[in-house]
Amino acid sequence: MINVYMSELDFEYELNALIKTVCPGSEIKFHSEFLEPFIGEKADLNLFIKLNPSSIDLSLSAAGNLVDAHSDVSFLSVSSLGESDKAEICEESCVQASDNDIHDRDSDKESVLWHKNPKDETGGRKKNPYRLEYKNVLKRMVMKALTELPDSFRPDGMLFRKPVWGTMTGVRPSKIALNLLEGKFSFDELDLDDESLRSSVKERVVSELKSEYLCSDDRARLSTDIAFREKEILNKLGNDRVEDSFSLYAGIPFCPTTCLYCSFTSYPLKAYSQYIDAYLDAIEFEMEKKAKEFGCNPLTIYVGGGTPTSLNHKQLDRFLGMIDKNFNVAGAIEYTVEAGRPDTLDLEKLQILKEHKVDRVSINPQSMQLKTLEKIGRFHTPEDIVKCFEMARKAGIQNINADLIAGLPGEDVLDFSDTVDKVLSLNPESVTVHSLVIKRASRMREVLDRELQINEESRENDIKRLKRADLLDEMIKFSNNSIVKFGLKPYYMYRQKNANVHYQSSGQENIGYSKEGFECLYNILMMEEKQSIVSVGAGASTKLYDKETKTVSRVENVKSLKDYIDRNRR
Repeated sequence: MINVYMSELDFEYELNALIKTVCPGSEIKFHSEFLEPFIGEKADLNLFIKLNPSSIDLSLSAAGNLVDAHSDVSFLSVSSLGESDKAEICEESCVQASDNDIHDRDSDKESVLWHKNPKDETGGRKKNPYRLEYKNVLKRMVMKALTELPDSFRPDGMLFRKPVWGTMTGVRPSKIALNLLEGKFSFDELDLDDESLRSSVKERVVSELKSEYLCSDDRARLSTDIAFREKEILNKLGNDRVEDSFSLYAGIPFCPTTCLYCSFTSYPLKAYSQYIDAYLDAIEFEMEKKAKEFGCNPLTIYVGGGTPTSLNHKQLDRFLGMIDKNFNVAGAIEYTVEAGRPDTLDLEKLQILKEHKVDRVSINPQSMQLKTLEKIGRFHTPEDIVKCFEMARKAGIQNINADLIAGLPGEDVLDFSDTVDKVLSLNPESVTVHSLVIKRASRMREVLDRELQINEESRENDIKRLKRADLLDEMIKFSNNSIVKFGLKPYYMYRQKNANVHYQSSGQENIGYSKEGFECLYNILMMEEKQSIVSVGAGASTKLYDKETKTVSRVENVKSLKDYIDRNRR
């Protein structure tokens, strides 16, 4: 048990994610009161955090020992902020208030205190740059306190590891590097033909990520390389063109079966086939509404699932025809359809895709090991993958992505390396490597627990899980080396959210690699949140981009198939 006592419960979501990564398997409890050390509940480890306008005080008690830390953050208000921000933040920092005023969330909501996002002239909230830097200082203090705790101070049975992503707990680490390039390092003003300058800026971004977020050198370089590539692609498209348009996502939530690891909105075809036509009616109705609201000229189109190609030939043709009818498909610069399950594909379906101007498909082996495919509920063979690639080429599709999953049950590094080699031999234009994520209540967890012979929670079991996490790290490193050597370069990345760190590395990143000119533009636009993503379908999420504030708000569709159909009747 780790108790965290705070003078005010703020930043607890990020702190919880960080502490779980550093101390996997530990239960964490937050308390909205700052107590003197040794007064709190009995626990393996206690963190005492006092948030002040110009400083942070941290004490850590463990195994009868006390460690104190203090950070002066007053310099933040006069360092990397703009002049107008300095005046505003300094004024707020000088607000005189009692402890209750500062640390009580129920105090006067009209007053703008040092740690809050101040109100703008309309009464809404605007970002407080001081708050972000203050949070980063706090997270660095917590991570250093835990990772640098002497072995003699560490409670018996508690596991510690240094996360390779440092204090980064979000799903978009490359976005941090991209923000640095666009802001602090003025990418658009750089002479990128000057290789020396280009290299110098990259090193400065890497250094910033390592010092500000304490991430490892290899992750800092990966994030920076991807950010540079994304920025070059976005610049070629043109910022105004990107920001003033939108991309379309359409979801088909049906699959032949539900894979063991799947956490997406999907329904087994056999049990829900009677709903398909009604679902197509509903999604057509939503398309018509969205076309009227947002226009009919998407920059990119992405059809996902589920497995869209689980529709039969007539249904697939009808569905793609709906998109043709409501949106200017010919004007889109990219049109992707996930054709992930080989057992849903034939030449006729691929020809239907091509006839509707689809120019990119994703054929997803996940693994080229037959034993693994059978274990995870995939009813195809490695040979079927080869046939699907051949059929796609025959249908005239010249942009194929292949998804792989590292860390599937029963696989070792040799198995995964064999999968990577076999997929690369098919000469895909892009490959996406996913780290297997185990949700706490998933069926996959049960399978892996049996594989590791885990029957109950214990330190021995946690060690087994962490060894398996190290195996996953080896797989990711191998795939990166092999894929880059083959000629594909990383172009986008995201990390998993709410993953069970017992099983996973502290990275949990998914990386997309591609040949030059074959990057999935939709992936970049969606992940870096540079434009609105207009989504239709059950469980789909529309992301509305505000060009003025550079922020995104989300509108979620209901996940229930029946509810979605009922809500989109004519």
